[in-house]
Amino acid sequence: MKTYFQQLASLHTGVRHSGTERHFFRSIDHFLNEDSNNQAFYPAVVMDSIEGQITGDHADDKIDMMRTGILFIKKVSDVDSDQEIDEAHLSMKVLAFSFVARMEADALACRESNLKFLQEFNPLAVTYKYYGPVFDQCFGVLLAFSLGQIAEFDYDPNIWLTL
Repeated sequence: MKTYFQQLASLHTGVRHSGTERHFFRSIDHFLNEDSNNQAFYPAVVMDSIEGQITGDHADDKIDMMRTGILFIKKVSDVDSDQEIDEAHLSMKVLAFSFVARMEADALACRESNLKFLQEFNPLAVTYKYYGPVFDQCFGVLLAFSLGQIAEFDYDPNIWLTL
């Protein structure tokens, strides 16, 4: 999943994450560590932690649902400028929504095994929240959403001791 969102950050013309210009971070801790070394570029795309649950209507219909989020932030020069803050929030919302649109398109065509986690993605269940100031004069938008795929459990009696 991290690879997918890193790839989106690399392919998006408004982000262009690369090995030399780090815009994508797999966690807030990762971002803070990189930011402290002045290696973060903006806008930054930061993954939130993942929380999961096995759901389904029947024992043979199990879904591995994961709830996560992505923070889209940019640095402002004046934290007292309402205009600059509003512009940062709006531009990060536009960026975030473009990721939702791409995720929806990929979910509709998720035949590749590395995209199966998008099988249960529903863009109508995405929520967002404005953030800022966070970190070092940053403002932006946190998307929260669920991803899911068919959960497969393979019971292997060979790995269990008998009672």
